[in-house]
Amino acid sequence: MTINRKVREEYEKRQAEAKKLWKQMTKLQVSKEEDDKMRTNAANVAAGAAVRGDDMLSKWQLMAEQAR
Repeated sequence: MTINRKVREEYEKRQAEAKKLWKQMTKLQVSKEEDDKMRTNAANVAAGAAVRGDDMLSKWQLMAEQAR
């Protein structure tokens, strides 16, 4: 009986550790997904700025040329 109780306690302890690790892993996956989304968004913004000339100096120069 004592051995069964010790085995059960050890099993429950390991199950609790496994649940804790599973929760941490899930959080890391969510963080990685959010990080990937942010990087993709930043890359898209940078690419758009490079194509359109998103800085104010370029906009004013383009407007001045179009006004001529």
